[in-house]
Amino acid sequence: MSRVAILALAALLTACAAPREPACAPGLERWAMTELYLGLAWREGVVSDAQFRDFVDREVTPRLPEGFTIVAAEGAWRSTATGETIREPTRVLRRLRKPGDPADGALAAIAAAYKSRFAQDAVLRVDAEVCAAF
Repeated sequence: MSRVAILALAALLTACAAPREPACAPGLERWAMTELYLGLAWREGVVSDAQFRDFVDREVTPRLPEGFTIVAAEGAWRSTATGETIREPTRVLRRLRKPGDPADGALAAIAAAYKSRFAQDAVLRVDAEVCAAF
């Protein structure tokens, strides 16, 4: 193989390498952040505050005793059946954790429990790496 071919191959392989994660700012460290998007519309109307609190008390708090955050939001999605854009109140459950933390399984169990209890077709889960400090 010629030098030119070897150099071209090396440059190509370098371009395909996974990008390095940027370093966190001083005082911050890398964490995993998971968000679960919990839509409140269901066959009985809208999940009430009391029903949602009960779900959190029974399903979320025992699985995430170290802590979590819940943010009120409004979701919108397009119905595959009608093509209509549906808007609904939503709660976003946010959990920061160290990569590899066993909370990963707890978050999957929470999503499954929510879908079952409130007859949801889906719970959106978003995972991202972030820099954070407590």
